[in-house]
Amino acid sequence: MGNSREEPPEVTSASFDDPDIAPFAGPEAAEPLVLDPGCYWRLRPGEPLDEVVELPRHQHNQPVVLFGGPGRRLTLDQPHGRRILAVPAYADGVPPESVAHKMVVIYARHRATGHINDPDRFLVVLNSTGTEMARLDFSSSWELRTDSLRRICDLAGLAFAVETYHTEAELLAARPQWTPAHVELEVEHPLEADIRDLGMALWWGTAIAICLLGGTGMQLVFGTPVRYAALTAAVGGLIVATVITAWTNVRWKKRRLGRQQRAATRVGQ
Repeated sequence: MGNSREEPPEVTSASFDDPDIAPFAGPEAAEPLVLDPGCYWRLRPGEPLDEVVELPRHQHNQPVVLFGGPGRRLTLDQPHGRRILAVPAYADGVPPESVAHKMVVIYARHRATGHINDPDRFLVVLNSTGTEMARLDFSSSWELRTDSLRRICDLAGLAFAVETYHTEAELLAARPQWTPAHVELEVEHPLEADIRDLGMALWWGTAIAICLLGGTGMQLVFGTPVRYAALTAAVGGLIVATVITAWTNVRWKKRRLGRQQRAATRVGQ
């Protein structure tokens, strides 16, 4: 009434880039307080920690962290398989170098190249000597909640840490032994990274055009004079992207092996 205006409701927003602020809103199921014998704690991207009675089937398209079971093991569902690790609290009869000792969650806020600026997010599991035993990348999915990961590590007897970097270049300078191959390429060879992305865009663009346009797309690619140019661009893009990716992986593995050998030499001295 009069000159009075209704005040807008106070809204609190959370930063999705800050690992210490949970990017979740709305009601959630309560996380389990204790791990029942024989059961598993399960953490999936964008969801709170829950408990399941049996070990779920491996899903290659979803990164998952599990802990528990008869042997109380830490399990990471990676794209190409499942990694099961012994932990300090339940490591009877396991050699020390085969026991997980620490979990580190890595965030790199800004990527070096490309128009996609989603942060790099992954975790690494280390043994007592600092050697990487396993890693789980969740850059292409929702975040894995750091508070829930810390609860898993506390129960398993693992040390836990979160490291945040503003750029991929800072990540590469600080942790070269943990930096993925594609990050090394984007930081040290941005032109080659852009060419790789362009090659894949040509390949997938042609395939998507055919799928979306149906018979029209097929006619455009295979029934007109431009078919040779379209097919050459698509296949050439795929070949170039494949060659650059293969070169990147070979170079990354060679450098990583060299770092491990130097580290082993320093330990031996």
